[in-house]
Amino acid sequence: MTRKRTAREVALHLLRVRPRTRKELRQRLQGKGFPEEKIEEVIQELQNTGLLDEQEFAEAFVLGKVRKLYSRSWIFKALMKAGVTEAMATRVLEELYSDEDVYRGLLQHAQEVASRVRDPEKAKRRIYNFILRRGHSASLAYQILREIYGKV
Repeated sequence: MTRKRTAREVALHLLRVRPRTRKELRQRLQGKGFPEEKIEEVIQELQNTGLLDEQEFAEAFVLGKVRKLYSRSWIFKALMKAGVTEAMATRVLEELYSDEDVYRGLLQHAQEVASRVRDPEKAKRRIYNFILRRGHSASLAYQILREIYGKV
């Protein structure tokens, strides 16, 4: 016989997987069919005990996306969508995002692709598309391609 999990149990399970925002947790609990008043009660309890911490979410999110070489603007928009306040998103990005580190990471990735892919035109397309998918500008993609291949 299976018993139904409470809203608190579901919320704790979700927070064990990764940090979340109030907005994300609310949406997940609503999706499970919990009543709004119970959701609000659980969210308030988790915030009061420090288990629901949007600062922790924002920091973990930014660090993860920086490692994957996403642009500052892409990360900012994703934080806003997740429900982080504009002030917190700006502050966390200011503390943890380094344009120089991301540039070096993109350059290293591009060099690896260039050395692995024999056809230079195919390599250039892959590098260019990778950089754009990460939210960076076409001008940055061309700058990196010029640094690797010279004239593009």
